[in-house]
Amino acid sequence: ASYGIVQRLASAGHGYNQTGHGCNQTGHGCNQTGHGCNQTGHGCNQTGHGCNQTGHGYNHTGHGCNQTGHGCNQTGHGFSQTGHGCNQTGHGCNQTGHGCNQTGHGCNQTGHGCNQTGHGCNQTGHGCNQTGHGCSQTGHGCNQTGHGSNQTGHGCSQTGHGSNQTGHGCNQTEHGCNQTGHDMSLVQNVANARVRIVRMLSWRQNKVLTLHHR
Repeated sequence: ASYGIVQRLASAGHGYNQTGHGCNQTGHGCNQTGHGCNQTGHGCNQTGHGCNQTGHGYNHTGHGCNQTGHGCNQTGHGFSQTGHGCNQTGHGCNQTGHGCNQTGHGCNQTGHGCNQTGHGCNQTGHGCNQTGHGCSQTGHGCNQTGHGSNQTGHGCSQTGHGSNQTGHGCNQTEHGCNQTGHDMSLVQNVANARVRIVRMLSWRQNKVLTLHHR
């Protein structure tokens, strides 16, 4: 029986060391184990994938169904994955077009950069070096850390914001909730306020000296 399996796999252009695959397999590499049906053009060292797999790289382990065009070193993703990079680990479902070095994201991810870690669900179009955000994130820049939920359109170098943030600039640190439309860092805002206070006090002092001189 095993000889018959090897013969069938060889006739469909697979490599060597194939074990226990399903139906409709085409052009896989070597060391394949326990895949489902409708597999096409995978690399080597594949283990335990679901159905409808297409064009993956090497070192894939335990993915779900409907996988398309992933890179190398993939581990434990969900279903409906499309066009990810390399070094992917433990993502959820409905992933599309992420970069490399992704770890532990939720579901409904779209078009993120590289070096992503531990985000929630409903993420769209973030930059690189993202860490520990909540859900419903849209269009942030790079170097984001520890934001809450419902974030939209922030700049770069953001740290520790609350929820319901919209349209902030760069170098933001520790805002609360329900923030809208900041343009510069808090340090710069404080500096500008101090300049305005000094100018106001100087104007009042000049006014008093002028009246006293008269």
